[in-house]
Amino acid sequence: MKRIVTQIAALLTAALLAGTVMAQGGPEVVVSAEVDRETITVGDRIVYTVRAEHDKDLVVDFPQLASAWGDFEVLSQHPLQPGKGSEGRAITGKEYAITAFTVGEHTTPPLGPCYLRLLSTPPDLTVPCRPYASH
Repeated sequence: MKRIVTQIAALLTAALLAGTVMAQGGPEVVVSAEVDRETITVGDRIVYTVRAEHDKDLVVDFPQLASAWGDFEVLSQHPLQPGKGSEGRAITGKEYAITAFTVGEHTTPPLGPCYLRLLSTPPDLTVPCRPYASH
């Protein structure tokens, strides 16, 4: 039986270029992506992993994809166990299992995690207190 093959080589670089969000003094978030293989037979599963190395006071949120993502079908998605990066930074990530059902070279749509900085001290809130009056 003739094997039909889909090329995924361009997937990594076009989908999520290893990006760096800069802050004063150095990178705040460094994002990388990888697939477990570059060539598949139509319908085979590809594991697409996205990781972010970031300051501990940042929360990085990886998107929840719909069942269709560009030319790909999303089979499953789940967060990775947090890890420790260099200089006490955190590493978080998400793993996406995807597949393609058409032959050719495919590129995923952009996939950019969002992040926000946690406040070291919560803001002060004042809630006025009114005495309870029974009628």
